[in-house]
Amino acid sequence: MSTEKSNEEIVVLAILIRYNLPTVRRTNNPAVVELQNISKRLARLPILTNISITVYQGEKIGIAGPIGVGKTTLLYIMLGLITPDTGTIKMFSLSFETHRQYILQRVNFASSALKLNGYASVYENLLTFARLYRVPNPKHKIEKLVHNFGIEYLLKKNLKVYKLSAGENSKVNICKALLNNPEVLFLDEITAYLDPKSEEMLRDVLKKQTLQTVLFASHNLQELRRFCTKILFLKKGKIQYFGPMPSAKRILSYYG
Repeated sequence: MSTEKSNEEIVVLAILIRYNLPTVRRTNNPAVVELQNISKRLARLPILTNISITVYQGEKIGIAGPIGVGKTTLLYIMLGLITPDTGTIKMFSLSFETHRQYILQRVNFASSALKLNGYASVYENLLTFARLYRVPNPKHKIEKLVHNFGIEYLLKKNLKVYKLSAGENSKVNICKALLNNPEVLFLDEITAYLDPKSEEMLRDVLKKQTLQTVLFASHNLQELRRFCTKILFLKKGKIQYFGPMPSAKRILSYYG
């Protein structure tokens, strides 16, 4: 069978490029996140309106938009922390509503705002989560993760979490989120307190997981452009754009 594009495909592709429209990437990878008509109101104020997206295995999706547009709310809805007013969520082709516990064992979440148990040590916190996720050989897994992010000294000093800097807390959160080798990883402003070297460490670790799907909410457009291949841009709670990563100039135009 010929692998050349038909004349019809070439014409369609030319139209998409001419009018700067997003092309649909054909993939053999399965859909891992499917949102249909997700809406949420808080105190009668619409936060999200009719959000419908499909995310495929291995995709790295940036979620961007002005402050207060609903980025974190959308992540919390996908994690089951907030219940949408309308719409359906599927992960791994399963209804989130009926397979919640099974799905949550296959995903994880990290946020710069997430507070761990401040009066427990870093190791105790990570060990607790490792046991919740039934991680085999948790000691080895924890040591490997902290080594990847250059924070072995936190274990050696047996530091309590409340003594950590904001950057150290973010790194521990990332280690927590990678304990169960999640198939879908949700990140919320996780690089806000990371230095450039730590940001690079995070990118390197995640890029090695080619089949891992990442949804990364951030105000840092430069960081999203370096790491993500697609972007979901929200404006006034609605999808302004969802598709391949556009130019920086075009992304900035969405804020207007």
